Amino acid sequence: MSIRLELSQRACRRMALYSLALGIAYTVLGLLELVNAIFSWFLPRIGPPLRSPWLPSSDAFGAFSSIVIGAVFSYAIGLWKGKQEDVAFVLVGTILSGTFGVLYILISLADALEALISGGRALGALAAGLMRPEIWLFFSALPLALASWGHVLRKEAR
Repeated sequence: MSIRLELSQRACRRMALYSLALGIAYTVLGLLELVNAIFSWFLPRIGPPLRSPWLPSSDAFGAFSSIVIGAVFSYAIGLWKGKQEDVAFVLVGTILSGTFGVLYILISLADALEALISGGRALGALAAGLMRPEIWLFFSALPLALASWGHVLRKEAR
């Protein structure tokens, strides 16, 4: 079954710009995380060059997933030209963003629970875990997810 969307030119352009901004943010984040991971693994004496509580020091999986999410969001630029089928990239990007955002939130909660059980500072562990940029990019992708999925689901219900 094929769904024919009828997005306005204005809606297409807004989704394209929002998606491109998220794509750039995810890609830059992924590249920064990848640089940290490469330095941590192959140059351990030097260590990660970007020492920040916001960037993990050796998470190559997180780096690659962020780069993939960024690429998917960036491919939605065809919406700018009115190619409404490119809304699929927005839909898939929001699914990936949500999946990894929720995954990192659950990891943060698990770390906090582990700290609580072991007698450590649970609130500190939770705060440290919630500093992952993927979580905040997930929250910033929610308006785009609501707009794109809402339009598709409303169209399907007709």
